[in-house]
Amino acid sequence: MLRDIAAGLGEVSMNVTSSQHYDAYTAWKGWGSAQFFQCSDYEHHYFRKEFANYDFTNKNVLEIGFGNGEFLAYARSRGARLWGTEVISELCTLASQHDVRVVALDLSDVPPEAVGQFDLIVAFDVFEHIDFDDLMVLLKRCATLLAPGGQLVARFPNGQSPFGRFYQHGDHTHRAWLSASIFEHLCTVLNYEFAGASRPSSPLFGPLPKNAGRRLKLATQMAVELFIAKTYAVRVPLSPNVVVRLTRRARRG
Repeated sequence: MLRDIAAGLGEVSMNVTSSQHYDAYTAWKGWGSAQFFQCSDYEHHYFRKEFANYDFTNKNVLEIGFGNGEFLAYARSRGARLWGTEVISELCTLASQHDVRVVALDLSDVPPEAVGQFDLIVAFDVFEHIDFDDLMVLLKRCATLLAPGGQLVARFPNGQSPFGRFYQHGDHTHRAWLSASIFEHLCTVLNYEFAGASRPSSPLFGPLPKNAGRRLKLATQMAVELFIAKTYAVRVPLSPNVVVRLTRRARRG
C-alpha cells in the first residue's frame, strides 16, 4: 500500500495547513522580533549535543518550519549557509533580514542548481503539524534536495510513548501522530536509509545541582524503559519526543 502511495506522490500537490490556524501563534509561543534568531544557552548546548560530530562549515542547511530561528542562529554560528521555510509570514520577513534564503512551504521554488545540493535538512517539532499524505509528499521532495549521503533530522512527539500525548494534544495545529517505527517503514518506500532514532539530547551544563537533577531524571526514564522492555518483551521509547535521522541513499551506478 505504501509503495502505491509513494509511486503516485509526483502527481500530488502538497496542501499546507492554512495560515489562519496560526493566528496569534507567535504570541502564544512567545516569539517575536526581539527574540528572533537568538539561541539561548540551553538551546546552544542542546544543538551542540544533538549534532556533536557534525561539521556545519560551508554546508547548505535547510530548516523546515524554522519558527523563531533558534536552530538557524546556531547553524549560522557554526558556518552554515541557511535556507528555510515557515508558515507565519512575519517570521519569514524576520528571517530574510538575517540573510536566510526563505523558500515556499512545499519547496517548489528551490532553484534547480540547488536541487541535490543540501547537506542537512532539519525539522524540529514540525512534521506533526502536517497531514500524513502531505508529509509523504514533503519527504519525497526533501530526498530530491539532499545530496547523496545528506541527512534529514526530525523531532516530533513520540507516538510510541504515552507521555507523547501531552505534546501531541497540546497544540490544535497538530495533524499527524508519528513514531520512529513509522519513519523506519517510510524509508522502505522513499529514497532514504533509516539511520536511527533516539530520545532528544539532554544537555548538561550550569550548576552541579541542576546537572545532578537532569542525570537523575534521565537515569529514571531509562530504568523504566528497561523494566517495560523486560516485562513486555518489547523495547518502547518513553521520551515524550523522539529524534529520527534519515540518510539520502547514494545514487546507483
